[in-house]
Amino acid sequence: MTTSYIRALLLWVFLSLGFKALTQQSNPQFFQPQLFFTLGEASGYTANFGLSSRHEYSYLDGASFDARFLGVAHFSSLAIGNGQKIGLGLMYRFSKAFDDNKTNELRLTQQYHFASKPHSIRFSHRFRLEERFFSQDTFIRVRYRFGLDFPLNGQKLNVKETYSLIQLESLLTSHKSLSPRYDLRVSGGLGKWVHPNLKVQLTLQHRFDQLGQQEKGKWFVLLGGYIKI
Repeated sequence: MTTSYIRALLLWVFLSLGFKALTQQSNPQFFQPQLFFTLGEASGYTANFGLSSRHEYSYLDGASFDARFLGVAHFSSLAIGNGQKIGLGLMYRFSKAFDDNKTNELRLTQQYHFASKPHSIRFSHRFRLEERFFSQDTFIRVRYRFGLDFPLNGQKLNVKETYSLIQLESLLTSHKSLSPRYDLRVSGGLGKWVHPNLKVQLTLQHRFDQLGQQEKGKWFVLLGGYIKI
């Protein structure tokens, strides 16, 4: 099986996912724009700063498009060789300003990331441990994400070229007085390397929430800009 055939198959999977999203009667749905800034690498160290917001679209009682939170984040990662990185993250979400029934969140993240690229397809594994602090509650979440991405032309991604990505992530959330919660996220997307210091990416994601307890899921459209300073 050639690399070109594999990439064509993966792109077909992504397009099928997109078609299903358009026909899915899921309510509500979410749009989440994100903007990330990466400071120059030095000795394998990278610093990232991000801004994000979430907007909910619902059509049960008439169409509505409401903001849900504004988030600010910092993430530091250090390359430790052979495609491996370790990292620490800090994020704060302002939710109460948009919904009086919500509370703001402080989130700490510890991460291990491994990536390899035997051919034109890059494979990645990401393990995360998160501590989520709300006003009166603390949740611990363990996450594992398998992903792959590849250029749509040639063996190597160059400036002004397009790439595709597919990701599968499982999440386990625990709380001292609640039963463990299992979630699953499936994502497919397209991105473009617009400028040596700029990439844009559009991702369609379906989240299966509380597996084994309910069958309802949610659709997310993630629009990201990645700027290298």
